Amino acid sequence: MVQQITLMSPDRIERSLKRIALEVWEHLGEETSPLIIGLNERGLATAQVIASHVNALTGGNSELCRFDVEKNNFNGERPRIQQRRVLVVDDVIFSGKSMFSAITNITNQAEVEDLKVAVLVDRGHRKLPVEASYIGIEVPTKLAEHVDVIVEDNQLKEVILIEHT
Repeated sequence: MVQQITLMSPDRIERSLKRIALEVWEHLGEETSPLIIGLNERGLATAQVIASHVNALTGGNSELCRFDVEKNNFNGERPRIQQRRVLVVDDVIFSGKSMFSAITNITNQAEVEDLKVAVLVDRGHRKLPVEASYIGIEVPTKLAEHVDVIVEDNQLKEVILIEHT
């Protein structure tokens, strides 16, 4: 039997990402144009919300791009990374494998000034030493459970926990 539990509504998602943007803004100081990299489709949707809030706070213009973890490259033109503050964003972090792969690829391309990680949901169970600097919600899950972030038309709609009982 499968059971679904709503962990985050659209309002809760928005509040959490606005809080993350405030934390990012505090960390940025005078920087007004950080590079914000969303991983895959759901990471990019999450990054877009964070970027819009960061831009509203800084009056700046963050550069936003998508990194495809499976293809191990940027979609579109590769952004300038050298000596920039970089925020890598994903919807959910679990084992750390996707994030580790992306960070390794990004930092192998150029020397960043500073790199931080933001996630909407941290469900624990890390296999690799990757920790998020900014977290929307921590949900310690069982290995058989799954957290799904629902995205429709590039908009974050809901976060659900799927339990297999």
